[in-house]
Amino acid sequence: MYYEVLLIILTIAVIIILSSRLLKKLQMKKAQLGKIRAFKKMYQLNDDELKVFETVMREAKSDILKIVGYTKKSGLSNNANLKKAINASQSIFKDLMSEPKNLIKYGDLLYKILPGLVLACEEYTDIVEGEVQSDSIQEKRLELLSVIEEFSNRTIKNWEENVNRDVNKVNISKQALEQNGLSI
Repeated sequence: MYYEVLLIILTIAVIIILSSRLLKKLQMKKAQLGKIRAFKKMYQLNDDELKVFETVMREAKSDILKIVGYTKKSGLSNNANLKKAINASQSIFKDLMSEPKNLIKYGDLLYKILPGLVLACEEYTDIVEGEVQSDSIQEKRLELLSVIEEFSNRTIKNWEENVNRDVNKVNISKQALEQNGLSI
């Protein structure tokens, strides 16, 4: 009798705990869907555009994190251009989060440059971590450093072009105000 009562109490406790967790998950899912709807509405995205945006941004974030990880492992963290490229790619990521329709502007960066930089950093890390050193391996390491520099420069250039576009927009707005007799 005592065990039956204890079993009933435990069963009820487990049901209460499980149902409260389920309710929390449902509430979180509802809140998440609300945020997604608000994001779509704010940036005027349809379902397909949102799906593309999510996929591209997930891949970009993954690529950036991989590059950061490889730089820490391989000693590339001392490479000034690569540091700038990482900062530029993070800034581009932030820019895209606030302006999702800019994905088109960064197509080369997102689909070619970042994945190429990940691959180059990965190969470089493999060589650095490898125990075998020879002239041909050193040559490959230097070749990969050159490729990393090129990808880094192209990433930085992409960001600079974006900054220049923004500055030009601001200057055009300023000129329009000045033509109307207003000054800043």
